[in-house]
Amino acid sequence: MFEYGAGFSTLWWQNKVNRVYSVEHDQAWCERLGENSSPT
Repeated sequence: MFEYGAGFSTLWWQNKVNRVYSVEHDQAWCERLGENSSPT
């Protein structure tokens, strides 16, 4: 799954597909989102 803009949908998709690729410009948001994501 490829998306522009990481967000809560990213967390939802991570359990539905094998991989999620996101393009995000906000480094702080990426780090915050990464705290809630499952490692691949």
